[in-house]
Amino acid sequence: MRGRFGLRIDAVAAAIVLLAVVFCSTGVLVGQDNIADGQRAFAKKKYPWYDAETDQAKRIEFGQRPEARSKNRQNIPLKKAVAPPATGPNMNWNLSAGWLDGLSVIAWFAIGGVILVLVAVLVWAFLRMESNQEMDDAVPQRSMSESIKQLPFDVETTTGDFRQLAQAAYANGDYRKAMIYLFSHVLVSLDQKGLVRLRKGKTNRQYLRELRTHRPLANYYQRVMVPFEATFFGDHELDKHEFENCWSRLDGFQSGIEKSSQVANV
Repeated sequence: MRGRFGLRIDAVAAAIVLLAVVFCSTGVLVGQDNIADGQRAFAKKKYPWYDAETDQAKRIEFGQRPEARSKNRQNIPLKKAVAPPATGPNMNWNLSAGWLDGLSVIAWFAIGGVILVLVAVLVWAFLRMESNQEMDDAVPQRSMSESIKQLPFDVETTTGDFRQLAQAAYANGDYRKAMIYLFSHVLVSLDQKGLVRLRKGKTNRQYLRELRTHRPLANYYQRVMVPFEATFFGDHELDKHEFENCWSRLDGFQSGIEKSSQVANV
């Protein structure tokens, strides 16, 4: 079973043992040669601490050491004390300036944050005030004359039949007056059904926000509001096509009012 593999192991082991013997014997010889060289070197000269005959160190006897004294001890200058770091007004100013620079950045951030908070509070208060006004305006249904008094502009009639007045002005070619009557009819109709609350001082955009939950009505109201403001406040010459674009959708607006008021009263 050993074969060639066993013979190789025996050869390697024998080689290792041989190398170990050679290394140890070499080390011993080298060590002995070094000792002999050292003895010959010490023997050439006389050292007070070495005994060449016994090849050992000798004990050295020392006499009494005289007391060390300094003749000029009193003339040796004292070491001056080191002054502490300066803490005068200049250094304090530099430190203060550094702190002030850091504080100025923080202060600006703080001021910006306060401004943002104030703006947010003002916007919130404004929206809440409008909401409260809308809630306060939720009073029982007004009479027609009361609704007309709260229109944001003066009209020539108190009967409230703005649809017929708009149709008559259209027939006469007075499209500006026809648009004013049509917009008045839209506002009064919304107020009578409780979908908006007319009040002096409110803007057309506020009424549009009150209709935000009634999207079809809001879309028609905005369609009429834009040409009305252009012709009433900007003296825009309204043409026939612009008025007819609003008038043609009036029936759909009326049916939408009826549906929305029924849902609101359920």
